[in-house]
Amino acid sequence: MNNKKALFILRIIKSIVEIFVNSFFVMYFLSISNQNIMKLGIYYIIVYLIVYLFIRILGNYSKGKKRINLLRVGIILNLVYFLLILFLKEDIIKYAYIMAIIYGLEEGFYYSVYNNFESLSIKNSDRASFAGFYTIIKSLISIIIPILFGSIITKSGFMECTVIIVLLTILQIIVSFIFKDEQIKDIQNLNLKNYKNLITKYKVMKKMHHISLLNGIIFSGAFQSLVTLYIIKILNSSIELGAFSSVFAIVTCFLGYFFAKILPKKYYRITILVSGILTVLGIVLLIYKVTYLNVVIFNFLQTVSATLLSLIIDNTELDMANYNKVIKEYRVEYFVTMEKYIFVGRFIGYILYIILGISTSNFFSNIILLIFGLIILLLSFYTMNLKDWNKKETE
Repeated sequence: MNNKKALFILRIIKSIVEIFVNSFFVMYFLSISNQNIMKLGIYYIIVYLIVYLFIRILGNYSKGKKRINLLRVGIILNLVYFLLILFLKEDIIKYAYIMAIIYGLEEGFYYSVYNNFESLSIKNSDRASFAGFYTIIKSLISIIIPILFGSIITKSGFMECTVIIVLLTILQIIVSFIFKDEQIKDIQNLNLKNYKNLITKYKVMKKMHHISLLNGIIFSGAFQSLVTLYIIKILNSSIELGAFSSVFAIVTCFLGYFFAKILPKKYYRITILVSGILTVLGIVLLIYKVTYLNVVIFNFLQTVSATLLSLIIDNTELDMANYNKVIKEYRVEYFVTMEKYIFVGRFIGYILYIILGISTSNFFSNIILLIFGLIILLLSFYTMNLKDWNKKETE
């Protein structure tokens, strides 16, 4: 198995685990905490704080020849996290913030090197195809897995489904030992000061970091948790959540094919604009009235926007990591700085999420929703105006 296939398998398993964590675990957390939105919001803030801190702390290690061990430690910590869920059961709510620290450590160790590996192992010319194919496979899995998990949880219980996640995590550990890092020697230590001077010279990279901040509020952070919250509000069981998720995975599957095979890059700008406006229209529907139909329409519109906008942003982010100056000296600094901006965005987003969750005023809640809508438009504007850099220098 070559590195590209190993990375693909790792990413697919990670996607399955994320389906479980981002939907069914959230539903379970809310059910055993009496719908405590504040506790869930604080949980996420702790997770992402730990993620950023450890990506920053591990910066020098992620430039070393044994950096693959960081990825493996992350996956092992993930195994510990799910084993603790099995052991503690409903008592996890008593240790929610400790669980948040463990999950944050897992993500911090894992992503301190994963994006670096993917950026190095996949050429810029192949990235759109790789991302599109991954999105198709992920979407097909997303059609099957939510129904499967929802059925298992409804018939047997949440813990039985967690056992499956534990087995997948063990498989992930095995695959991580198949992956071979192409870096055979240590390189210079982390140098964020010099990297800061670099992005002052190359404005396009600074814009990419600003996009990461906005994306941290929206599609990589609190807005997606907000979407899950509204979906859970209108559903009565895990199997309904699974069926709902599966239907919308079909939309994502089509969009993955559309991005990989049909959409030319010259139409990226108009695609970003339309998808951003559609999502804001969906938010306006929720402000008007939260009904089953309006939540369905909102989720459809935001699914279109989230899939296309995130694919474009993610591809651009990894392509830019291959910029000639970055790839030679500052690849790790690039991802550490990117994570800093994402964390700031997530922190802002989850503060808004907590305020929305505890607010008893519809007017105040609607203001928060409008703020999310404005940020989506700002994210779309920034992404649309991200100018191309010299393609020859990035290959």
